[in-house]
Amino acid sequence: MRNDLAQLPIIYYVHTPDRGSAVEVALLDLSRLAATAREHSAPDVRYYGTLLQEALGNYATHVAETFLDLPAARVSQEPVESLLAAAATDHAHQIGRGVWEAEVTGEVHAEG
Repeated sequence: MRNDLAQLPIIYYVHTPDRGSAVEVALLDLSRLAATAREHSAPDVRYYGTLLQEALGNYATHVAETFLDLPAARVSQEPVESLLAAAATDHAHQIGRGVWEAEVTGEVHAEG
């Protein structure tokens, strides 16, 4: 995804109001999954959780510096989840609930 944004930055500005298909919302859920995996008892699960968190961190850093105009010094101090939340907010998505919670409340297919 980071390479896609680097080559075609216009795709950052194309978004959906549908929380069920919004990448920005899914990335927040993935970040929570990575954090949970990093605490798992199995070493291989912890390893893959760490890899996922690193990938999300690289993506979030790129988005924050390139599209949210946050200074690099600030970006380096912010938790990954805060950066991902800022991107989701930039796309007009409420923070604090995941994709599945929105599905229960009927927000997933708002345009239909």
